[in-house]
Amino acid sequence: MKRDKILWSECISGAVTEEEFFHITKKLGFYGLEVANRYLYKEVDGFKFYSVTARGYKYMKSTECKYAGQYAIYKGPFSSVSDDDGHTYLTGIPMEICTDTAWKLSNPPYKGMFIISDMQNKEVKTSCGPKCC
Repeated sequence: MKRDKILWSECISGAVTEEEFFHITKKLGFYGLEVANRYLYKEVDGFKFYSVTARGYKYMKSTECKYAGQYAIYKGPFSSVSDDDGHTYLTGIPMEICTDTAWKLSNPPYKGMFIISDMQNKEVKTSCGPKCC
Protein backbone atom coordinates (compact mmCIF):
# COMPACT_ATOMS: atom_id res chain seq x y z
CA MET A 1 0.00 0.00 0.00
CA LYS A 2 2.81 2.44 0.80
CA ARG A 3 4.09 2.37 -2.79
CA ASP A 4 0.68 2.66 -4.47
CA LYS A 5 0.34 6.17 -5.95
CA ILE A 6 -3.42 5.85 -6.33
CA LEU A 7 -3.85 4.93 -2.64
CA TRP A 8 -1.66 7.91 -1.71
CA SER A 9 -3.83 10.20 -3.82
CA GLU A 10 -6.94 8.81 -2.10
CA CYS A 11 -5.42 9.43 1.36
CA ILE A 12 -5.42 5.70 2.10
CA SER A 13 -1.65 5.25 2.32
CA GLY A 14 -0.39 7.15 5.32
CA ALA A 15 -3.78 7.23 7.02
CA VAL A 16 -3.83 7.17 10.83
CA THR A 17 -6.19 5.18 13.03
CA GLU A 18 -9.10 6.98 14.65
CA GLU A 19 -7.47 6.42 18.03
CA GLU A 20 -4.24 8.05 16.81
CA PHE A 21 -6.18 10.95 15.29
CA PHE A 22 -8.03 11.74 18.52
CA HIS A 23 -4.84 11.34 20.55
CA ILE A 24 -3.05 13.84 18.28
CA THR A 25 -5.89 16.37 18.40
CA LYS A 26 -6.00 16.23 22.21
CA LYS A 27 -2.23 16.61 22.33
CA LEU A 28 -2.57 19.74 20.16
CA GLY A 29 -4.92 21.26 22.74
CA PHE A 30 -8.34 20.46 21.35
CA TYR A 31 -11.06 19.44 23.80
CA GLY A 32 -14.71 18.45 23.64
CA LEU A 33 -14.10 16.28 20.61
CA GLU A 34 -17.24 15.08 18.88
CA VAL A 35 -17.71 12.66 16.00
CA ALA A 36 -20.12 14.41 13.63
CA ASN A 37 -20.09 11.74 10.92
CA ARG A 38 -18.42 8.40 10.19
CA TYR A 39 -18.80 6.09 7.20
CA LEU A 40 -16.91 3.30 5.47
CA TYR A 41 -14.87 4.97 2.74
CA LYS A 42 -13.09 2.01 1.21
CA GLU A 43 -11.81 -1.49 1.92
CA VAL A 44 -8.33 -2.40 0.64
CA ASP A 45 -6.79 -5.85 1.10
CA GLY A 46 -9.18 -6.61 3.97
CA PHE A 47 -8.48 -3.31 5.76
CA LYS A 48 -11.41 -0.96 6.28
CA PHE A 49 -10.84 2.78 5.94
CA TYR A 50 -13.41 5.15 7.37
CA SER A 51 -14.06 8.78 6.66
CA VAL A 52 -14.58 10.60 9.96
CA THR A 53 -15.75 14.16 10.42
CA ALA A 54 -14.87 15.44 13.88
CA ARG A 55 -15.40 18.71 15.71
CA GLY A 56 -13.15 20.05 18.45
CA TYR A 57 -12.66 23.25 20.40
CA LYS A 58 -9.59 25.24 21.45
CA TYR A 59 -9.16 27.26 24.61
CA MET A 60 -6.03 28.94 25.90
CA LYS A 61 -5.84 28.12 29.59
CA SER A 62 -4.53 30.65 32.07
CA THR A 63 -1.11 29.98 33.52
CA GLU A 64 -2.68 29.98 36.99
CA CYS A 65 -5.88 28.44 38.28
CA LYS A 66 -8.26 31.08 39.59
CA TYR A 67 -10.97 30.05 41.99
CA ALA A 68 -13.86 32.43 42.58
CA GLY A 69 -16.26 30.20 44.49
CA GLN A 70 -17.87 28.78 41.38
CA TYR A 71 -19.43 25.35 41.25
CA ALA A 72 -20.57 23.12 38.40
CA ILE A 73 -23.49 20.74 38.69
CA TYR A 74 -23.81 18.10 35.99
CA LYS A 75 -27.48 17.78 34.98
CA GLY A 76 -27.39 14.18 33.71
CA PRO A 77 -28.61 11.83 32.22
CA PHE A 78 -25.51 9.74 32.96
CA SER A 79 -24.60 9.07 36.60
CA SER A 80 -21.25 10.80 35.99
CA VAL A 81 -19.09 12.28 33.23
CA SER A 82 -15.39 13.08 33.00
CA ASP A 83 -13.84 15.91 31.00
CA ASP A 84 -10.52 16.03 29.16
CA ASP A 85 -8.85 17.70 32.15
CA GLY A 86 -9.58 14.78 34.48
CA HIS A 87 -12.54 16.27 36.37
CA THR A 88 -15.35 13.83 37.15
CA TYR A 89 -18.81 15.29 37.70
CA LEU A 90 -21.52 13.31 39.48
CA THR A 91 -25.12 14.06 38.53
CA GLY A 92 -26.63 16.69 40.81
CA ILE A 93 -23.53 17.10 43.01
CA PRO A 94 -21.89 20.56 43.11
CA MET A 95 -18.17 20.51 42.34
CA GLU A 96 -15.86 23.49 42.83
CA ILE A 97 -14.27 24.60 39.57
CA CYS A 98 -11.78 27.25 38.48
CA THR A 99 -12.74 30.16 36.23
CA ASP A 100 -11.24 28.48 33.13
CA THR A 101 -13.36 25.38 33.66
CA ALA A 102 -16.43 27.54 34.34
CA TRP A 103 -15.90 29.25 30.98
CA LYS A 104 -15.45 25.95 29.14
CA LEU A 105 -18.54 24.36 30.69
CA SER A 106 -20.62 27.46 29.87
CA ASN A 107 -19.78 27.28 26.15
CA PRO A 108 -20.05 24.70 23.35
CA PRO A 109 -19.88 21.79 23.35
CA TYR A 110 -20.79 21.59 27.05
CA LYS A 111 -23.27 24.49 27.19
CA GLY A 112 -26.57 23.35 28.70
CA MET A 113 -25.14 20.21 30.32
CA PHE A 114 -24.14 21.96 33.56
CA ILE A 115 -25.47 24.51 35.99
CA ILE A 116 -22.65 26.96 36.74
CA SER A 117 -22.95 29.06 39.89
CA ASP A 118 -22.10 32.76 39.90
CA MET A 119 -18.77 33.95 41.30
CA GLN A 120 -19.03 34.10 45.08
CA ASN A 121 -15.80 35.80 46.10
CA LYS A 122 -12.63 37.45 44.91
CA GLU A 123 -10.44 35.24 42.76
CA VAL A 124 -7.78 33.20 44.52
CA LYS A 125 -4.86 32.16 42.32
CA THR A 126 -3.10 28.85 42.68
CA SER A 127 -0.48 27.29 40.46
CA CYS A 128 -1.88 24.76 38.04
CA GLY A 129 -1.16 21.16 38.82
CA PRO A 130 -2.65 17.85 37.78
CA LYS A 131 -6.43 17.94 37.35
CA CYS A 132 -6.43 21.72 37.65
CA CYS A 133 -8.61 23.69 35.25
